[in-house]
Amino acid sequence: MAVKRVNASEEEAADEVAREIRFWSRLCEPLAGGGCHPHIVQLLGHGPRDKAGFVHLVMDYCAGGHLWQEVERRQRKAGGAAAGGACFSEREAACVVADVSAGLAHMHGL
Repeated sequence: MAVKRVNASEEEAADEVAREIRFWSRLCEPLAGGGCHPHIVQLLGHGPRDKAGFVHLVMDYCAGGHLWQEVERRQRKAGGAAAGGACFSEREAACVVADVSAGLAHMHGL
């Protein structure tokens, strides 16, 4: 699991965090078979706003990091974005697009 610390020190930010938690809770309501959609990180819990104004979100840990981090890693390995060339093979890109699309379709179906 991972803990994300979100700044909710101002009232507008606190409202936004509360809205996100409500949405995330709806998003990961048990599906047929239980759990969250396989391409959406599950929010496992959260705490109240602390004295410093932060909310702590407890979620599934994703060992690979963000998709953008993987794109940047592959670009560095290939000599940088200016060097051109594909970061992902066509097959890998198709899998990424299919996974992201499935998660988005689930979100928009709520």
